[in-house]
Amino acid sequence: MSTLSLPDYLSEDLICEALECKRVLSVRVDRGASVGEHYLSTLLRLTVDYSEADDGTRKTTSLIIKTFPEGVMHAFIKDFSLNEKEVIASQKVLPSMEELMGIKFMPRSLKCDRSDLLILEDLKPLGFEMVDRISRMDLDHCKTALGALADFHAASFLLHRKNPGLFEEVSRETMYVNSNIFQKSFILNSFKTMSDVFEEFDNLRKYSPRLRKAAENVWDKVVEAVLCREEGLNVFNHGDFWTNNILFKHDDQGQILDTRFVDLQFCRFTSPAFDLQMLFYTSIRKVADIPQLTDVYLQRLNSRLPSQVQLTKENFEKELRRTDCFGLIVAVSLLPICTLDSKKALSFDNVTAEDYAKDFPNENPYAKSLKQPLFIEIIPQFLDHFIDIGAL
Repeated sequence: MSTLSLPDYLSEDLICEALECKRVLSVRVDRGASVGEHYLSTLLRLTVDYSEADDGTRKTTSLIIKTFPEGVMHAFIKDFSLNEKEVIASQKVLPSMEELMGIKFMPRSLKCDRSDLLILEDLKPLGFEMVDRISRMDLDHCKTALGALADFHAASFLLHRKNPGLFEEVSRETMYVNSNIFQKSFILNSFKTMSDVFEEFDNLRKYSPRLRKAAENVWDKVVEAVLCREEGLNVFNHGDFWTNNILFKHDDQGQILDTRFVDLQFCRFTSPAFDLQMLFYTSIRKVADIPQLTDVYLQRLNSRLPSQVQLTKENFEKELRRTDCFGLIVAVSLLPICTLDSKKALSFDNVTAEDYAKDFPNENPYAKSLKQPLFIEIIPQFLDHFIDIGAL
């Protein structure tokens, strides 16, 4: 028995066109993710019985339908064309990258002419799964993810040299631009709220003055840092490279066999360091592993690039320092949410852009995530690290 009804926006004709079949015989609809796992998308899993021929021979497949939530998040996605960007990236850019490298990076995007949803291959029946985002990834999973990311980045660089126009529609920065008042308000409010909440904790109070000081220019630093630089290596960034967007396939002994990525809403064309900053400050367990993980990524990336554009360790370290401002933003604004228990998922249904701009005159849902025991336990190592490298 189906858990959910087929939504009005999903017709059997649409599904039939995506599968290129004669007729859809039945559709079972289930949730594609638990509450609290995704705030900027709604995922449905369809189990579809269909017929490819007139003889009625029955086949079964599983699909993931990705749409976009209602409320302030829907307005945010629509205003900055995040849905259109992901559709173009999934249907035009990714297939060319995969063909060039002979590597599968992401689930196949099936035919769909609408810009407000994606119909994707379901990777679960193939054995792919996420690591628990609260526990975060161990060293082996981080190394594997970064090796796959290096392949992804190298493929985009090589393809861009052959066909730069292919990336034009997905390269425009939409998040860290001064016209994105919502994002700017969210980031600056995160710093303010964290500094205020930390005053309540003896072991965290020392960070509050530094956070307030950083908030004075961290936005401007990232707006400048994210720009594509002529003198550096620029690649197609995943844009949201963290635990929930990286799937692994394991053998019976738990060894990693393969990797896939999902979600390209925040893709951009800029320094590869941005994707590493995202992973480091949402998904690793120990900041002490960062140097080793950086080496793993850089060695794999250079093995895929022509010798004349390969990066030295010294130059890439400089690039990481240049973009540490983004890593700090990730740790302050996203890590608390990324490590929040699903049973305590935040609700942004009634949040407006004005709430962020006015520092939440009513209840701030983000503040709850800062008081969870796990976050209070893990955040000092990250903030101490930023102090050590001069980013805080």
